[in-house]
Amino acid sequence: AVTQGILGFISSIGLLTAPILVSAYQLILRYRANSQVYITILCGVVAVASGRFAEQLIGLASISDLTICWILLAVTVCIPKLQSSENSEDGQMPAKHHVNLKDKPWQIFLLTVLSLFILLFTWQKALIYPVSAHFAGESRAMYESSDFERALLEINRSIQMTPSIAYYYHFKHIILLYYINNHNVVIHPECAQSEGVITDINGYKTCISEDIYSALLTSKINNPYYFRSVVELADTTKQLGLEEESLSFYEESVRLLPTNRVLLNLLAEEYFIRGMYDKALYTADRSLQITEAHVTPEDPTKFFDDAIDIRNRINDIQ
Repeated sequence: AVTQGILGFISSIGLLTAPILVSAYQLILRYRANSQVYITILCGVVAVASGRFAEQLIGLASISDLTICWILLAVTVCIPKLQSSENSEDGQMPAKHHVNLKDKPWQIFLLTVLSLFILLFTWQKALIYPVSAHFAGESRAMYESSDFERALLEINRSIQMTPSIAYYYHFKHIILLYYINNHNVVIHPECAQSEGVITDINGYKTCISEDIYSALLTSKINNPYYFRSVVELADTTKQLGLEEESLSFYEESVRLLPTNRVLLNLLAEEYFIRGMYDKALYTADRSLQITEAHVTPEDPTKFFDDAIDIRNRINDIQ
């Protein structure tokens, strides 16, 4: 429709709404003349076409959506033929096929419930994700324009709508880190001791860190194999003084990505800080072995240098 101008837009809307309008006409104005099977097919066409039309209104068209659209168009064209052939074979419509709305109110109720179920299912399983992505995009735009309070509000809305998306927690972590590192520029409204004033900087940073910890822990529970949440949890728990939890998360990150030299060097450094020199040396050697086995001219020397530095410090102590 975009490439074909206004004519393409009108034709696309016509194709999408034709099954709904034709089926609605048959259901509303010619309801008494239709059989039960015919009515059931029409209800299915309206329900499915309405859900797909709602999805495509926000730009979710794909090959499967277009295929379903053409199938519904074909069904819409064929069902009047089926009805007319049924009438011609029987001579006239049997009495049992004539439906009195007053005598059969449950049919209207069933159609209403079915349509509401389709709309609810479509919202819950399809529409809610692009809508939450829209709010996440607004959050990114607000963050880039330095409106951090609005950015935090929008990303929280995205998380509330779709709590299974790990990236939203990661971006919330970025926003909250900015609050911690730039408390002279912007103040977190919920963690300031009084309105717009920070009286205890340590308590202020601890409040934000606890918010980060809660968000990242939720992300880890929802996405246990997303290594970024685990690494960020390790850093956050370290800032909060939770040494055992911090080391546990660093070890878990290495289990998730056992050949990642950055994580291996981080874990080796944590072992060294805690005086666990044997584990630190073993972990640094693993990092060096991976570097030696996969060295390339483009490979940065930082991985090798960090591991060598840890090994040298351990050798100096021992």
